[in-house]
Amino acid sequence: MYNSFSYRRNASPNRKAPQSEPCTSWQTIPRIATNHCAWPARLSRTFNNFSPGIWVIPPRCYWRHNQLSAAIHRGSKLFHRFKSGHSSLAFPLALVMYEVLTQQVSDFDCIVPIPLSPDKQKKGQLNRTRILAQALGALLRVTVADVLSLSGAISKRQFLSAGLTQAQFEHQYRQLLHVDTGIRRYPRILLLDDVCTEGSTLNSALQTIHEVHPHCQLGATTAGQMILKSVVTNEHLILGHTPPMLFTDLTPQPDDN
Repeated sequence: MYNSFSYRRNASPNRKAPQSEPCTSWQTIPRIATNHCAWPARLSRTFNNFSPGIWVIPPRCYWRHNQLSAAIHRGSKLFHRFKSGHSSLAFPLALVMYEVLTQQVSDFDCIVPIPLSPDKQKKGQLNRTRILAQALGALLRVTVADVLSLSGAISKRQFLSAGLTQAQFEHQYRQLLHVDTGIRRYPRILLLDDVCTEGSTLNSALQTIHEVHPHCQLGATTAGQMILKSVVTNEHLILGHTPPMLFTDLTPQPDDN
């Protein structure tokens, strides 16, 4: 994670976060602490900070799933349940994001969620970034500015499955992404997405915002960061305990008879 914003005004050390329902499982999920996550490959260095909350296991992972710790699996399952439509999990995920952000002692004027693709909106799919932004905004007492929109359907997964590149996806995403000029009211902006892989979507949003608001400061936060070899700075933080191998001596023993 990388710092620059200062949350002193919005998240003073003396202010307590709103209380959630007791839940021991999410409290034991490891947060991504400072220096535990390297800068994602396609995320612009123009961002002042990047603050992901928890590790998420991708379908194809450099490490075998049984190598990863039980705590990492718990966090990843929590995220995937949220992704599958369990909206009640937005608050515990926002609490994780809140804890990570406030440890950095930074400040911003609004939270801007990455928009939901219009085809998914028509199907009534959960707008994960919006409800995460609303929950995080309530915790930090920061305005949520819903100023980004997409004029057409786009799916990174389908894009890459068709053999197209990340750069081509980013170009097409920027063509479809629009930003309301009302964003100019906010000099310090926190972009929010539900999960980051290499940073293509956040990067595209940054470029589009800078076309309208070139002098703003931008930070980025996500509920999750996909576990990639390129971003994990210390694999011991994500791997579980490996039990010692037990050997059986199969050497023939001399016959005592």
